[in-house]
Formats: sequence, C-alpha cells, structure tokens
Amino acid sequence: MTARTDDYDEIVRVVQLYVDGFNDNDISKFKKAFHEDAWIFFIDADGGLHKNLISRASKSGPHRPVRKLWVGSSR
Repeated sequence: MTARTDDYDEIVRVVQLYVDGFNDNDISKFKKAFHEDAWIFFIDADGGLHKNLISRASKSGPHRPVRKLWVGSSR
C-alpha cells in the first residue's frame, strides 16, 4: 500500500479547484488554486491560442468555448 502524504488533502483541494474552474468556466477558482504569477493558456474552439496572467484574467473566464486549457508558472 502506498503511504499517504501529509499534503494529500491540500493537493486534492487544489486539483479540484482546477477541474471545477475549467468545468464551470470560473476564473476565480483558478485564482484560488494558483500563484498570482501563474499564466493561463487556452485554445478556443476556433484554434486560437490565448494567454494571460491568472491575476489579470477576466473574472468570468474565457468567453469562448475552450478546446484545451493549461496553467503554468515561471517559478
């Protein structure tokens, strides 16, 4: 059996915020999950690439259907 890390519950909470933010198109959940210096990138349904700092992203998230979404950090 694999040992459970002390950070397990926090990891699950942050991953759930990411999943819910994507599914609910809710940038506020990404802002809770990621550092303010993290970047959000997404490809819209038309294939256009978009990027922005999480801290500068619109509260309502992408206004177009998203095909792919990812978040990164420079740290």
